[in-house]
Amino acid sequence: MPKTAPGLETAVLESGPVDWLDWHLVLLLALSAIGSLIVFCLAAAAFHRRRSMPYLLITGALGALVMRPIVGTGTVLGLISMQTHHTIEHLLDLIIAGLLLAAIVMVGRLETNPGSKYNSETTDGGNRQ
Repeated sequence: MPKTAPGLETAVLESGPVDWLDWHLVLLLALSAIGSLIVFCLAAAAFHRRRSMPYLLITGALGALVMRPIVGTGTVLGLISMQTHHTIEHLLDLIIAGLLLAAIVMVGRLETNPGSKYNSETTDGGNRQ
């Protein structure tokens, strides 16, 4: 009789090597990793072009987002315990939120007065190249 995979709840709560992988979960983790890596690369390219602190902070936040599927994969494979997974995920959430809030605060209020001495295209402090 073939061995059936336990339910997701049982598999995730067990912390040890697993001898099965649900293809749905593997697909989800792979798509998540690929998607977040693409968005991170786009942000890195934007930072390279603008070279401003807000772009760097956003790129860092998206870099932390790339780590989430890596931690999820480690948990599914039994390399990371559920308690450690939970702690790391909340820490990554805190890092992402902190970096995004710092970027928002750094940009400040956009100048909307057309007669202002600031060009509305560069109010983020970046340099177009």
